[in-house]
Amino acid sequence: MQGVRGSGTVLLFARRLGYGWSVTSIRSAALGLVALFAVACAGGPAGGAEAAALFASPLFLPLAHSHNDYVQQRPCLDAIEARVSSIEADLWLEGDRVLVGHNRGKWAGDFETLYLQPLTLLWHENALPAREGEPFLLWLDLKDTNAELGRRLHELLEACPFTRAGEPGHSRVLVILTGNKAAKEAFVAAHPSPGITRDSNTFSDEDPPASASWRWYALNWKTIGDWNGRGAMPEAQRERLRALVAKVHGKGRKLRLWSHPATLEFWQEAAAAGVDRLGTDVLPK
Repeated sequence: MQGVRGSGTVLLFARRLGYGWSVTSIRSAALGLVALFAVACAGGPAGGAEAAALFASPLFLPLAHSHNDYVQQRPCLDAIEARVSSIEADLWLEGDRVLVGHNRGKWAGDFETLYLQPLTLLWHENALPAREGEPFLLWLDLKDTNAELGRRLHELLEACPFTRAGEPGHSRVLVILTGNKAAKEAFVAAHPSPGITRDSNTFSDEDPPASASWRWYALNWKTIGDWNGRGAMPEAQRERLRALVAKVHGKGRKLRLWSHPATLEFWQEAAAAGVDRLGTDVLPK
């Protein structure tokens, strides 16, 4: 098995919190970030001017979701420092360890070290970013079909104070399971919790209304339209997207899109349609 990183990240983070870099200074630094970034998407990487315009837009932070967050230089921490309130990690089981990576064997690190420990520190500081009235979103993509992943993940999440509901004076966190259909459905059935839910990667008019265990959809833009985010959006695709969002919201759920263009024009159309989250793969430096 390849080496896993993570312990150094948490040590550095703890030092910054305890020895001269407070949560307040992290917030201030994040607000002052001015940088270019690129997003892997259907329309190709955004150019420098497009990226700067998107990041500067007031639409960016409310909609931004750090997709494949573990590829960042500092998984979890870079997104939070940028005030992104939705992040995603891909999970596998290796022995009794829950590891993070897009493919088995190419590990970014240990899930507990990279995500649960820093999130717990920030939760205690009440410093997790979130949209007004909403929780911080931790998306966990269950890549492994091994049923033992659910057992071990449950143990890890149950030990985290931020998964408990109704803790006064602390940021709320919602864990959203995505990825393997059978795995996420089995988890929420076996371990019901107000702080843990799942999504669906397909939409049907026959889907039942939202429940505590199923609150989101995460859909591939390419299954909805092929607009590349430049020029005028075809009216038929605009109507299709708006109708889909209306149906999703009508069921009491929310919608995240992935594999979509990284242009400001696309984000504007998605925001106007009512899409709740849009993915970004690279964060400002």
